[in-house]
Amino acid sequence: MAQDPVSGKLTFAKNSDGDFYLDDRSLYPVIATLFAERGRYAANPSVGTYLATIKQDGSATASRLNSAMGDALEQCRRDGLIASGQAAANRLRVGAWAMPMSWRTFTGAKVDYTLKI
Repeated sequence: MAQDPVSGKLTFAKNSDGDFYLDDRSLYPVIATLFAERGRYAANPSVGTYLATIKQDGSATASRLNSAMGDALEQCRRDGLIASGQAAANRLRVGAWAMPMSWRTFTGAKVDYTLKI
């Protein structure tokens, strides 16, 4: 996946020829794990986070958002998708958050991604 520099939205990663390529930065698994709703998958009910519940609650706090991001990073680390990671939510205004995350891949590359909700 690649982040559009203008909108910030994720799109499929394409090379200069317009062909899709494998993103070795683990962006997709980290973001997919963060947004997956925990308890919704019969095969493994421990996959995902409670981010959707926190966002709908209206009383989101930095500690609750940090917990969700940390949980997603830890699940990806346990699954061997990333080597390590960290995250910290920052309140932009009431109801708006910037959620910067960073992690290291096994190739040693550092990936920085900021999600805004």
